[in-house]
Amino acid sequence: MDILNEINKIKNHYEKIIWIAVLVMLFSFLFSLILPLKYRSSAEVLIIQKQTSEIDPYTSAKSAERTAETLTKVIYSSSFFDKVLRSGYKIEESSFSKEEVKKRKDWKKTIETQIVRGTGIIKINVYHKDQYQAEQIASGIVYVLERYGQEFHGGGDFIEIKTIDYPLTSKNPVKPNLILNVIFGFAFGLILGTVYVFLYLDDEKKSKGIILNNLNKLNPKKTAMASEVAPRLLLFSDSKKSPKDSGKIDKEIRKKLEKFRKNTDKWSI
Repeated sequence: MDILNEINKIKNHYEKIIWIAVLVMLFSFLFSLILPLKYRSSAEVLIIQKQTSEIDPYTSAKSAERTAETLTKVIYSSSFFDKVLRSGYKIEESSFSKEEVKKRKDWKKTIETQIVRGTGIIKINVYHKDQYQAEQIASGIVYVLERYGQEFHGGGDFIEIKTIDYPLTSKNPVKPNLILNVIFGFAFGLILGTVYVFLYLDDEKKSKGIILNNLNKLNPKKTAMASEVAPRLLLFSDSKKSPKDSGKIDKEIRKKLEKFRKNTDKWSI
């Protein structure tokens, strides 16, 4: 029975839920427009564990995967970033903050790494507002991995890093994803609207019901006036102050409340 009541509550207020969802969706869309557009340059490298008579293929593959996991963390480090800047590619250092803390945050926002599970393949994505810079940074990362990889993985000559896909840059900006943001905005709006209906409207209805129940106990001749001013009582129902203390109640209602309180017995809500 409770479930049916909740479903009916959604049906009765579905318009409010839709309006809230649309408003959140529009906000998400407008917010996405003010974010800087970024291009993506993607590359892939393969970590190869050289096999020997002492190492079986399975152990070799797992070792390559562990090395890949290590390198994906190393790529985010400041020491790796410095090597990328000195890799010889035309990377504009001005794209990153001069302060060390902010520089590291900018670098982490610029790159994204992912491991293909079960393999030693590392996917590298670079995001930048300039298409050419995104490609240059991706090329620098691949170069450093191939040239200086041994300094970071510690596997010596038993580990080989080979580029299998050179940087490929998107023709159009990929961030922010307007379509995805709008869809998530609408979905979040539906959830927010449903919560609003269940919590706020339900509490408001209960509060008004309590006020009317208390007012109905008064002189029946005052019931009409009580019904008229009851919604306004919500503004100060949790306070013992007189209506004069509320600047939000207009003069006409204030007079009615004063008259109402003078002609009735003392009561509290």
